[in-house]
Amino acid sequence: MKITQLLTLLLLFTTFSLNARTNSVSQNKFLDGKRAGQWYLNNLNEPVSQNDPHKASEGKFINGRKEGVWIYYYEDGKTPRLIGEYSDNRPSGTYFRFNKQGKLCSANANTRILQNSNRVGVSNNIYTCQLNFENQDLVAGQVFFTNKLFQKNSYRFWTTKNFETSNSVSNKIDFSWLHNSYNSLYAAYLEVRKPSKKADIEKHSEKVLDKPKANSQSAAPFVKNPIVADGLEFKPNGMNKLYSKTGEIWMDGYFENGQLRDGKVFLYDHDGVLLKVRVYKKGKFFADGGL
Repeated sequence: MKITQLLTLLLLFTTFSLNARTNSVSQNKFLDGKRAGQWYLNNLNEPVSQNDPHKASEGKFINGRKEGVWIYYYEDGKTPRLIGEYSDNRPSGTYFRFNKQGKLCSANANTRILQNSNRVGVSNNIYTCQLNFENQDLVAGQVFFTNKLFQKNSYRFWTTKNFETSNSVSNKIDFSWLHNSYNSLYAAYLEVRKPSKKADIEKHSEKVLDKPKANSQSAAPFVKNPIVADGLEFKPNGMNKLYSKTGEIWMDGYFENGQLRDGKVFLYDHDGVLLKVRVYKKGKFFADGGL
């Protein structure tokens, strides 16, 4: 009897140990020298545990590149700052921003996707949503967060920058209201939208300050510590494709004495969302190009 009990305990201990080892390697692991599977990172892009108070982001890697839904947190490691989709390490699809109180404050979709359609529908393991755009401005939509941590942030809304929101209590995902009501919602939105003169001035100022004038003396950037693809070397005089520390393309074109002469510079926000592409000719800013 004692032998049977000892064998049972040994079997249970072995099973527990195997499960513990399996769980420990299922997160923050490498495959062929590249990050793979689910990862939890701090602000220094270093691996941490799932419940670490310094956790800044979490999501999946495939071949060392971000893929699927990623969540970025505020300093407390719990309140979402941004939730969005990535493909091959680039934002691709829809993404949502939150304030420090955890309230949904803006939604958007990758510009390249909006070039093909004014309606974007997404369903993944974190949220299900449908967003409607007019001239790439969000005018209506709804999002249901299926993840229990964010269910309270599920909304139906219509607006551009300021959300007119109402908490959704429906357990079923039903987009019919948006399809049936879109035209009237947008008409009502145009009717009540009365931006202040101050807002118009600020918006205009942003556009003026945000980019140099075409054919001005705004010089193309010089390169310090260039990062190129594996197996290649930076050519101070020649064609180069440079990358940021996070693996995103930064500059692409012909360089002269270490300075971009003819090519493009890709600008991202702090969450890695591509904002614009600047075109340079003969070492000077020429125009903003398409994304």
